[in-house]
Amino acid sequence: MARRTALSTPGTGKPERIATVLEHEIRSGVLGFGDRLQSENELVQRFSVSRNTIRKGLEELSSRGLITTKVGIGSFVTFDGMPVDDAVGWSRALANAGANADTRTLRLQVMQDAELAARLG
Repeated sequence: MARRTALSTPGTGKPERIATVLEHEIRSGVLGFGDRLQSENELVQRFSVSRNTIRKGLEELSSRGLITTKVGIGSFVTFDGMPVDDAVGWSRALANAGANADTRTLRLQVMQDAELAARLG
């Protein structure tokens, strides 16, 4: 069964409270450098809030320098606030920092493109 987390800090908005809970998990070591956070849908279930509220909470964490979010991939802990260096590539930056990163080929397909073939000679 999925765990639920209550947001019971009065005087602050839900996104800020979500960010604070997740920040505590990062700083306490529950979530370590390179770890992927739960998906937005899992966080919606965990905190019993809307997806928009989760996104705002993740944006807050990102602004605090604690996570990096990649569309279609997920949100990852950037450890002590150091952002992942996109100049070397996402996978290599994680691997250089000690995170386990691997690549799998999901599909390989040969396609014929007459226009491209003509341009390449």
